[in-house]
Amino acid sequence: MSGSQRKIPVFCDRNPGLHRFVLSLTLLAGPLYETEGEEGSSHFFEHLVFRNINRRMNGTLYRTLDRLGLTFSACTYREMIRFSISGIPAHFCEAAEIFTQILSPLSLSSQDLQLERKRVKAEIAEADERSSLDHFAAQKIWAGTPLQRLITGSCAAVDRLGVRRMQKIAETILREGMPFFSVTGAVSEEHLAALSAYAARFPVRPGSGVRRNLAPVPQQFFHRKPAVYCKSAGYCEVCLSFDFDARRYSHAQRDLLYALLFSGESSRFYEVLSEETGLLYGYDALIEAYRNIGVLSLSFSVRPASLPAVLEKTVEVLSAAKQPDPEGFLSAQGQYTETMDMLLDDPEDLSFTLDYERGVLGAGYGSLAQRKETYRAVRAEDVAAFAEELFRPQNLTVCVKGRKDRLPLSKISGVLQRLAAPSILQRISNPMRRNKWVTGTKADVKKL
Repeated sequence: MSGSQRKIPVFCDRNPGLHRFVLSLTLLAGPLYETEGEEGSSHFFEHLVFRNINRRMNGTLYRTLDRLGLTFSACTYREMIRFSISGIPAHFCEAAEIFTQILSPLSLSSQDLQLERKRVKAEIAEADERSSLDHFAAQKIWAGTPLQRLITGSCAAVDRLGVRRMQKIAETILREGMPFFSVTGAVSEEHLAALSAYAARFPVRPGSGVRRNLAPVPQQFFHRKPAVYCKSAGYCEVCLSFDFDARRYSHAQRDLLYALLFSGESSRFYEVLSEETGLLYGYDALIEAYRNIGVLSLSFSVRPASLPAVLEKTVEVLSAAKQPDPEGFLSAQGQYTETMDMLLDDPEDLSFTLDYERGVLGAGYGSLAQRKETYRAVRAEDVAAFAEELFRPQNLTVCVKGRKDRLPLSKISGVLQRLAAPSILQRISNPMRRNKWVTGTKADVKKL
């Protein structure tokens, strides 16, 4: 192989006892890497790949997939594009031959581009993401950075992306996107050899390696003001988002705090806000992480009259997480260590999990066994330390949708500022601060 070409890495996690395989290709792309005027171009590229392969196959792509029982899909995220194809092992070679054509140059007519542009614009209209609380919150959290943009871009931006421009963007994504293949499930050495042979048809030139999944740091990150951002709506929905330094706490520590609070049958937030008080029925929690920084977000819909009580209990739950809870921690840890081997039975879930964590986030483990040991090594004290640093007012962005005349906006910020009260652990480790409250009063803290 010449010095101007590179071989795309292949990660393999096989399980010969299964009856299917999953072959994936991950590229670092998305709004994080898009420049002004290229909004939505990564998502548009994802669409054009399928049309390009279909054109190369003389219009037989979809009939071939159906005939062979193959599932070919893709999704664009803020920091990556992930393609995957799955089927039975007997058709791996046909799948690899089709799949590796993702690497081929875009060779589309203006008519091809216009047809796909219409489909993308229809997707934008149907999703209506601009009216969502998620998008409203992203504009506040990631203000001044590409991450505040929608993945799909806008209709106007997509209209500006012509054939030549998309060809250049596609070449940049393949060159700079640090691509890697992943194969899970029932695969053999012969299958891997076939994949390499098919991929070799489309050599990828090495890029400068500037894409490292590092998010630009917004000006207000870690220095948030006690403000409540409100968007008018006929219902009440709340999003609380907390900034964190992804370099200080491992992916496993973050996952285990998330599990302790929000997932599983015994998660604290569910027990207190739903089971014990009935204030909420459901909620959404999400960790959006990059290699340098990230955000943990919690959102829920609630009756305006119940909002103060919900926030009081939320502060109570988040503050309690700053104390080590060995019993609760074991329940959270078990959601990973005791179930992790079950990923081997689901090659799609295994593929996505390992592709994202080790390939995009750089989590530091190369196999499922190493991943399990990483989660086993975390202690309850490690999770509490992360919570202590995370749940602070200076890290908090509060976004609300609802009718302003029915929302107790003045109370919302005041209640959430109680997160500034130092935990018992913090006061013991720093006795000089025992009677120094960052905000609020001792009476406020006692209410917790």
